[in-house]
Amino acid sequence: NLRWLLANSIMRKEEKAGISREKMIFISIHCDVLYKSSMRGLMVYIPGANYRNGIEKLPQKSREVNYTLYNEWKEYHPKVLSKSQLIKEEVRSKTFAQILITTAKKNNIAVHGNGSAVRNVIRKSNRSVYVPSVLRNVEIPTKVLIESANLNNPDDLRNVADPGWRQKMAETIAEALANYFAM
Repeated sequence: NLRWLLANSIMRKEEKAGISREKMIFISIHCDVLYKSSMRGLMVYIPGANYRNGIEKLPQKSREVNYTLYNEWKEYHPKVLSKSQLIKEEVRSKTFAQILITTAKKNNIAVHGNGSAVRNVIRKSNRSVYVPSVLRNVEIPTKVLIESANLNNPDDLRNVADPGWRQKMAETIAEALANYFAM
């Protein structure tokens, strides 16, 4: 939760400096640990509108964190988003995600091939689905969570350990950003 609270705080500061939310993108970069070692490659999660209610209420204290100690908590005010706003965020995020996947393929970055590489929900099982909190609660309209590799896959693990591959991944993300904002 602290990640999205911080992202929203930074976004508000940028807005005060005159930058529109539409000119911002939130990107959370990770490496997955999928149970199947045969699964590999880049996968991008976006905020699925049908899996969000548009508001997040945080407890002031949890077992791990006392949120009231942070300025980002003090300035946070949960907002209810309309269904239309949730759909617009999903569409904007999907557009960027698809540009990223296309750019990755062009740059010879492995892309997840088991189903779609762009997903609007994480499925733990048929009954357990969710949108990660950084995608549910960041107020920037375009937001993605990038799973750059599967650490249980030997090829992906080698790639992540290679500084050249990490540079190539960073350049791919930067190129996708440039392409998205050039639209």
